[in-house]
Amino acid sequence: VLDARQFKPRTFPQHASAEEGLHFVSGLPKLGPWRCRFLLQSVHMLQEQLRKRGSDLLVMRGPPEARIPDLVARLISDLAQGDAVPGWASAGQPGTDLPPSWHVTLHYHQEALPEPADVEDRVHAGIQAAVKQLALPGLTWEMRAHWGHTLYHPDDLPY
Repeated sequence: VLDARQFKPRTFPQHASAEEGLHFVSGLPKLGPWRCRFLLQSVHMLQEQLRKRGSDLLVMRGPPEARIPDLVARLISDLAQGDAVPGWASAGQPGTDLPPSWHVTLHYHQEALPEPADVEDRVHAGIQAAVKQLALPGLTWEMRAHWGHTLYHPDDLPY
């Protein structure tokens, strides 16, 4: 298990470059200074708690549609070569062969808005291309969405 948190630069107005664009709602940035501070402190505290338990939290910055497929491809490649991946418990230990078939699952937090759904589609396509390029026999993968940030699950709504 590799725990990771992806920060999109376009979400942070003070750190976004012109070509990354920004997320705005009614002309205002979606993430103000107080929420930004809270988010960063929360991630830092989570990272500390995971380290106390012998794990870690990989914190990444950049467009998820570029960074996440690259990370998945790199980790799969390291496993296929038998390299140890710090903080990632795996079936492939250094110096051993991988089983004839193995499965990788990317769990992520699903959002309801159209822009995050578009990003999810691009991440999926990027991982699919990366896995195809690796051409490892017996490798299967999937993305699993987990719902949050709302009082109701979409399946519980009557419409």
